[in-house]
Amino acid sequence: MDLRPAAAAVLTAALLASCAWAPSAAGPDAGEFFDAPDAVALAEAVAVGDADEVARLVSEGADPDAKGEADLTMLQWAIRVANADGLVSLLDSGADPDLNGVAGRTPLEDTVDVDTTDAVAELMIPLLLEAGADPSGRNTITGEAPLSVACVTSSDAAIGLLVEAGADLDAADFNGSRALHACARVNRGAQLLVLLEAGADPLATLGRGTTFQDFYFGYDRELLNERALAERDAVIAWLEEHDVPVNPEAYA
Repeated sequence: MDLRPAAAAVLTAALLASCAWAPSAAGPDAGEFFDAPDAVALAEAVAVGDADEVARLVSEGADPDAKGEADLTMLQWAIRVANADGLVSLLDSGADPDLNGVAGRTPLEDTVDVDTTDAVAELMIPLLLEAGADPSGRNTITGEAPLSVACVTSSDAAIGLLVEAGADLDAADFNGSRALHACARVNRGAQLLVLLEAGADPLATLGRGTTFQDFYFGYDRELLNERALAERDAVIAWLEEHDVPVNPEAYA
């Protein structure tokens, strides 16, 4: 018995209750994003999580991978309107869990995008992964993988879900930047440790020999709060324990 629809329904209800928001009442208008009548109808069914209507429309020819304005895909629409039932119904109807859409992003990247709440990310990521989404699927424009994006914009839990799913820890974007570099740039020491413990290469470079340490230890120690200082010391300890040369700036 497939428990995904029931689980998604419970999670969606909880999410919408916490947001005091219902897609059919206050969500974006499907007609503003899709042109074809069958695509609009499908998007409307997705927005309210009507799995039966989604299945009916797809059986009658609606495309679960239809793209709308700026290449917005149906799965990206489901994420935008925060409807897990709609997402699952599209996946069950054959939607491609890795289809690139708006700004070259995959659905997984959309879940960890800055415009998506942590609650939605933590709800949608497992559903996409269960449907076979590639945890390392790349953005066609930037080359970024979801893990690198999550390091900057999403929750610790979302990062953990991607790591546990086997995301490529050393996936580099078209500029050579990796998840370690991304976490270091925004001073996320705890997540640096998660990545290092999971096997990310501490010596991976981003042009001219720059490693994550050059970003992370570039923060002035005197400006860091107690939590950040503790994380910094833990990262230094990990590097020392694993015989990785530590930048002198780390001790400044």
